[in-house]
Amino acid sequence: MATIICYIIIYFVEAFILWHYCTTMFQSKYSKCIEWISIVPLYLILLYIMLYENILLNFTAFLIANFIYIIFAFHTKWLSALFHASITTAVMGLSEVIVANIIPNVAYNFFDKD
Repeated sequence: MATIICYIIIYFVEAFILWHYCTTMFQSKYSKCIEWISIVPLYLILLYIMLYENILLNFTAFLIANFIYIIFAFHTKWLSALFHASITTAVMGLSEVIVANIIPNVAYNFFDKD
């Protein structure tokens, strides 16, 4: 249970990072409240997908969720949204790998296939 709570906090922080990045880069179509109402379900879905422990599925879902959020919540073209979704996915993925290498016990359950 403690692991799930930890992952909920991590996904909330990642959602906040994406929201902050997007509000800095793009002009919003909606209010801040609508932006958060749209990002929370996406990241809850990502949290559920993470439970399958499939890195490729997790990466792909993260890219798609970020793209959907950027394209629908902000004034941008789809190619720009795809680029920024790719950048945010890559940066968040790399940061997770760095943290997993610094603190191996945090990622023990995720990377261990035993």
